[in-house]
Amino acid sequence: MRNLALIAFFVLAQNMVSQNLVNNPSFENYSSCPTGDSQLNALNWQVTANSGNSTPDYYNVCNSGTQGVPNNDAGNQNAYNGNAYIGIFCFYANVPLREYIQSQLSAPLVGGQTYYVSFRVSLADEYGTAIGSLGAYISNNPLVGNGTFGPIVVTPQIISSSIISNTSSWTQITGSFVANGGERYITIGNFSTDAATPRTTNPNTFISDMAYYYIDMVEVTTTPLNISQFYDTNLSVFPNPFNDTITIEYVNRTAGDIFEVHSLDGKQLKKMVLDTNTVDLNDLPTGVCFIYISQKESVKLVKKIVKI
Repeated sequence: MRNLALIAFFVLAQNMVSQNLVNNPSFENYSSCPTGDSQLNALNWQVTANSGNSTPDYYNVCNSGTQGVPNNDAGNQNAYNGNAYIGIFCFYANVPLREYIQSQLSAPLVGGQTYYVSFRVSLADEYGTAIGSLGAYISNNPLVGNGTFGPIVVTPQIISSSIISNTSSWTQITGSFVANGGERYITIGNFSTDAATPRTTNPNTFISDMAYYYIDMVEVTTTPLNISQFYDTNLSVFPNPFNDTITIEYVNRTAGDIFEVHSLDGKQLKKMVLDTNTVDLNDLPTGVCFIYISQKESVKLVKKIVKI
């Protein structure tokens, strides 16, 4: 009976902690399979109004050509989660050029409540400019541009802390803010002017003077665990629930990966270098906790587990 109660608590805790206010967060649901670029077919997502001829692109495994996953006309990248992602232009050296994607949240934010925002980005292989000002702006009303391709100049609550040049894997942009109350929309892109956009250029790429990023797995939650613990399909843990030990499997494992265990309130319970697939957690208290695996390029894998 005690074990059944813990399992029930595990399910209840997952429902409480994992609520994501972003509809269709990894763009899996779509109106139709994309047949070419400039088709934002992901349900619940749209282009910001009056932003020139802004034309974000939708990529999905259902397309075997230019809009496919992992291969497409901008590069090669597996989806971080599921089968799809979106691509947007974020900078062009010759003229101001921005594209944004926007979505209405499932519920308005509560004033005074801290919210945690996260999304994943990857620089497309064909583009050589990497920038450091990708961000997310959360607003009461939909953002509207000024009729040009230029930036919508607002101050995003969430912004990348460094230039993101990784083309081989996904980089997480994450942060938190206290809501004023009533915020209902999230908009993602580069809100900085050209002069204020930190950047580097790789001249050996096909289009070296433009920045184009894939975007995947967008989250707005009230949990202090600001990483994608509920959508991460790259980490397998078994058995779960467990008694003493767990076995961990994931791709791209390297020597020096760090393993951590945290309680529901964020307290670190264990930390070690992961040098084996099997980890002894006999010393942990019974109940729900999270395991974190930190890899190179700031990639983190997370899974919720329960000890019985």
